[in-house]
Amino acid sequence: MENPKERIEDILKRNPYLDAKESFFASSGENDWQAIKRLCYFLYRHHKVLPIILVDEYDTPLLEAYTQGYWDEMIATCRQIFHNAFKQNDFYSRAIITGVTRITLMYMSKGTADADLKNRMIAF
Repeated sequence: MENPKERIEDILKRNPYLDAKESFFASSGENDWQAIKRLCYFLYRHHKVLPIILVDEYDTPLLEAYTQGYWDEMIATCRQIFHNAFKQNDFYSRAIITGVTRITLMYMSKGTADADLKNRMIAF
């Protein structure tokens, strides 16, 4: 039986679109927040179609960070990830982001800016 590492190396040699494997998989941790952007690039490069980014329950780690006391670190990380995944990424067509936190109109204040937000939420 062939060694799994040799098998992977053989596959990477035969597929030129995987030539950037080292920059994607061998991370020093400094640029991990660019993983979604790089993955979109590789998907586009291979399939010639811009991918759709689906992020489910994005707020679950934020809720956990809030309750466990590391909110500032988590929010900074999420901002960096979302900034790179959505704002600085030319290699995706659409994105859908869902959360689990329920937002009700009862908890919103009665200011004019909030009234506009209430109307927008009701429209959805």
